[in-house]
Amino acid sequence: MRCAWKLLVTAPWMCPLGGANTIRTEFSFLTGIAAQALGVHRFNPYRAIARGWSVDALPLFLKKMGYRTVCVHPYWGNFYGRKYVLPRLGFDTFLDIGAFQGAQRAGAYISDIEVAKKILALLKGATDPLFIFAITMENHGPLQFDHIPDMKVEKFYSTPLNKIYKDLDNYLYHLKNADTMLSMLHTTFNKLSLPISFCFYGDTFLSCLKFIKISETQKRYRISYGKTYMHAIFNRNYITLQQYWARSTISKFMTYH
Repeated sequence: MRCAWKLLVTAPWMCPLGGANTIRTEFSFLTGIAAQALGVHRFNPYRAIARGWSVDALPLFLKKMGYRTVCVHPYWGNFYGRKYVLPRLGFDTFLDIGAFQGAQRAGAYISDIEVAKKILALLKGATDPLFIFAITMENHGPLQFDHIPDMKVEKFYSTPLNKIYKDLDNYLYHLKNADTMLSMLHTTFNKLSLPISFCFYGDTFLSCLKFIKISETQKRYRISYGKTYMHAIFNRNYITLQQYWARSTISKFMTYH
C-alpha cells in the first residue's frame, strides 16, 4: 500500500479495547456513537439492539440514498447475534461463513484474500449503488495456535526477536496478507470507471504486546500500542463518512485523538 500512501486521508483514533470484543469498535464505526456514551451497553451494544433499541446507522442512511447494503464476515452469523442485529442496522444482506464454502484459510480462519475476492465479486455483479462492510477474520486471535514457518517471518525483523514473542510473528505474517488484500482491492478499484470510496480501519490493538516492553518495541519495530488508524482512499466519491456523521441525528459521535 506504500504506492497509494499519498492518496490516503488518515486519522488516528483510540480503540476502546484490546484483543477481543471488537463489535464495540464495529458498532461505533457504523453508528458514530462512542463506547463511552453507552454505559453498561458498551460491552455488547448488539444485545441492546437485538432487544429493540433503535439507532441511526450508516447502512440505514445509505439505503435511503438508494444503496444496496452488504456485510461480509467469514465467521458464524449467530456470533454476537449479528444475523439478527445487522438487518436492524440497515444491511440488506449478510454473508457469513456459509458464503465461503471451500474458501482457503490462513491459519485458523478464512484468509483475507478470500474476503477480497468476495468483495470484488459483489462489485462485479452490482447494478445499483453498493455499500460493502467487510469484517475480516484472518488475524483474529488466539494467535499462539498458528504455526507459521520461521522462514516466512524472519524478513519482518531487522534484529532477531526472542521466540517467546511468537504471537507477534504470527500477527505480522497475517498483517502482510492483509496488506496484499488491500493492494488487491486498490488496484482493481483504480481500473473501474465507477465512483468509489475505500475506507479501512483497525478495530483493536494487540493483546500480545502486553508481554513486550512497549518502549523497546516501539523503538525497534515502530509498533503503536493503544492506537489504531483509520484510512480512507476517496476516488470521485459521493459521500464521506464525515458527511454522514455530520448529517446524522446521533447526538454523540466517534471522537478522534
